[in-house]
Parts: sequence; C-alpha cells; structure tokens
Amino acid sequence: MILSDYHPLKRCIGPESTLMPVYFDNKLYEENIAFKSFFDEDEQKDFPDVLLRHHTLSDIMNSVITAGFQIRRFDEHRDWNDENMPWEFTMVAAKSIG
Repeated sequence: MILSDYHPLKRCIGPESTLMPVYFDNKLYEENIAFKSFFDEDEQKDFPDVLLRHHTLSDIMNSVITAGFQIRRFDEHRDWNDENMPWEFTMVAAKSIG
C-alpha cells in the first residue's frame, strides 16, 4: 500500500501562519465534495454535501497497523514553498500474504 495525503497538522495552520488549535478535534463537519468548485455551477447543484472527520496522524498510522499492514517507510514532506513545516506525508506498508 502506498498512502500519500496532506499532513493532519496542515489544518492547524491558518492564514498568515496563524495557529488554529484543532488537531485533536474529531467532530463531523459538513463540507463540499472534493473538487466541486472545478465544475460548472449548474453541475455543482447535483453534488451532495459530505460529512468529513479529520484524523490525527496516529489515527491514520494505527488504522494501517490494525488492518494487518507493516509500515515499511514513512516520510513527511515540506509544502511546495519549501517551508519548514510538514505539509504532506507518504506511507509505504505491506501485508503478508498467507
């Protein structure tokens, strides 16, 4: 398995690098479906709203482990402007067959 996604810490950084202390907030939020804004407004009317829950990095890693995968590699990546913050991550994991 190769999992690459935004780092959960990213949602704690607001405009102008302000701190938003919401890392452990696991409430459900009503959100637009991903990439909805890239479609014509007429098409967007048919898109359903979705419920979204943010997970911590330990939630993600423990889910992979609990599912029987062995984490082979885990890397954190800076944002595209090379800021000194983790913005994305990549996890490589394998599951034994048999």
